[in-house]
Amino acid sequence: MTTRFLHLICAAIVLCFFFGCVTTGQPQGRVAMLDVSERPHLDTQLNMTDLMALAEKLTNEMLMSDVVAGWGSKRPRLVISPLKNNSVMDNIPEEQVYDRIKGILLEAGVARIVHQSSNNYDYVLYGVLDSTQEYGGDGSEIRDFNVTLNLSTIDGEDLGRWNGRIKLAKGKRPLF
Repeated sequence: MTTRFLHLICAAIVLCFFFGCVTTGQPQGRVAMLDVSERPHLDTQLNMTDLMALAEKLTNEMLMSDVVAGWGSKRPRLVISPLKNNSVMDNIPEEQVYDRIKGILLEAGVARIVHQSSNNYDYVLYGVLDSTQEYGGDGSEIRDFNVTLNLSTIDGEDLGRWNGRIKLAKGKRPLF
């Protein structure tokens, strides 16, 4: 009797082990695979990776423009102003964006970068970060970040403008 009872308990444990590992075919939780080329966001806050990628894209567009191509081998003197932050986020490290843009321009060798306090320069490059927000009644939110790089002469003549946009959305809040 005790041997039979032990066999039944062992069989029950083995069955629980096997059936306990079986899935129902339903997704477990809200887990998903991400594409490594994407930059996922968990909220509507702008992150440095996105901002730097956008600054690089706009700087490279400027380098490929007819205005900069027209400089040829002249290498004019260029003042780069830090990014002006007009967005709702006050924790944007403008200095890091400035350093990245400056680094790209130095690597390209198209201009001589001079200090902002200099009064002997040919062009000024300045950027602005703006943002807008929209809220839904269900707790959803959309934030739109716009970066604009502007190139002008010492006399204030606008020579070029390059715009980029990052749009972030957050879905509605769950009921529970």
